[in-house]
Amino acid sequence: MKNVWLLGAGVGLIVLAFVAVPNALSTTEFYVGIPVKAITNEHGYKLVDVRTNQTILYFNHTAINENLDGKPAITKDEAVKIAKELCGKAYTLVRVTENPYDYDLQFERQINGIAVFGEDCYVVVNRMTGKVAAFRKMPVEEVKVEPVVKVKKEEALKVAKARVAKLYIVPGFGAVWFTDSEAVDATTGKILGDEMKRIMEEKYRTTVDFGKLEREVWVKRLRNGSK
Repeated sequence: MKNVWLLGAGVGLIVLAFVAVPNALSTTEFYVGIPVKAITNEHGYKLVDVRTNQTILYFNHTAINENLDGKPAITKDEAVKIAKELCGKAYTLVRVTENPYDYDLQFERQINGIAVFGEDCYVVVNRMTGKVAAFRKMPVEEVKVEPVVKVKKEEALKVAKARVAKLYIVPGFGAVWFTDSEAVDATTGKILGDEMKRIMEEKYRTTVDFGKLEREVWVKRLRNGSK
């Protein structure tokens, strides 16, 4: 369980995916516990929630690399507006990174200022075109029990013998400090260990093979004569 919690909390944030896709489809898989169908074409891929038919993850190679030699077409504020419209009111903006060719924007769903684990919206906007090149928008789940936080960050770091920690609400469980070494119950101060590992494996199961999706994309690019 060492050195996995903060990485796990952000799983998939940079694995993203796109818009109109005309063909190709695989069987139902799971992404962070959500049943999805994966669709690919020569531009990229997307994952569609089979329960709602909503795209939750989208990655477009063409949009990412479009017009990189041009001049910026949008400002940071305009990129934030685009991302907010895509993510919706359920999410709170927590980070904007201005890169040479794009803006990376991260949103979290928060309850009483605490992020809900696994419920985020991440958007990449091409600076040169203003187009959304990739996004991940996770559906929200009702949190029926108000989280109780009795353990402070400093205590969690000491218990876990860690250096970094972030507080999350895990739906169906409660408040948890995820550190760079262990997960700590924010109510009792107990190291969760195998219990949290089991929750992660059951609740956030992922079977999607992103390497396979990328291979499908490149095969289609070759067939269509794309560079």
